[in-house]
Amino acid sequence: MAFYIVRRLREPGGRRRYVVFKVTVKDGSVRRGTSLSGLCSRYNYEYLDELIPRACISSRYLGRFMDEREFVDAMKELINGCPAVLEKGRVMARVLRFVREPAFEEFRSRCPVIVSGGRRLARKMLPSVVTSYTGYYNRSYWRFYAFNDYFCVHIESSDVLLCAPYSSETLDPGAVASLTRDDVALLGHVIAMLSTSMSMKRFKHVTLAISVCEEIIKWARLLAL
Repeated sequence: MAFYIVRRLREPGGRRRYVVFKVTVKDGSVRRGTSLSGLCSRYNYEYLDELIPRACISSRYLGRFMDEREFVDAMKELINGCPAVLEKGRVMARVLRFVREPAFEEFRSRCPVIVSGGRRLARKMLPSVVTSYTGYYNRSYWRFYAFNDYFCVHIESSDVLLCAPYSSETLDPGAVASLTRDDVALLGHVIAMLSTSMSMKRFKHVTLAISVCEEIIKWARLLAL
C-alpha cells in the first residue's frame, strides 16, 4: 500500500515547487522535511506544478497523506477544475503512470524489484547516484547505478529496471523466478564487468551489489531446475 503527500518546497535557487511524494508509510519526515533534494533522493516523486498550473493547486491538499484512491480523486478534481489544463486526458495519464511506479522504499526492502518503464524512473533517481557504470551486452546498452541504500541495473533495449538492496536477506523467490534467461545472463555480464573495473572496485557499494547479484543468479538457476 502506498500513500501520497503534496508538499510546497523551495529549490536551492529560491523557486517554490509543488511536489507529490509517494511513500509506503506515513513518515513524519516527509511531512516536516524542508530539503527538496533530500526528500527527492529518498522518496519517489512527481513535480505537480509541471502537470497542473500552480494557481489551480488547492492548499487543502497540501501536507496531508492520501491513500491511492484519495490521491487519484484529488488529481481528477484539480485537473477537471482547471481551465488552463487543456490536455486533461494526457495529464491524468501521467498521474496514473506515477501511481503505477514503485515507491523508492521498495528498492530498500525487496530483492529484486523489477520495473518496466525504467528509463523515466532512473532519470528521477540520477541526482542521488553514488557511482554509475555503462556497459554493452547482447546488442544493448545497460547501466549500473549505485545509491546509498540500493542499486539498480537499467536495460536499455527492454527499458527494464532491476533494483535491490545491498543484502539478499529479503530475496523474493517470486521476483527472481520472473527473470528471463537473458536477464540472468545479463546480470552475470554485469558482475564480470564491475569485478574487473578498477575504478568501480574501490566503491564498497559495488562490492556489495556484486554479492547480491551473485545470490540472485544462484537462486534463479535453482528455481529453473
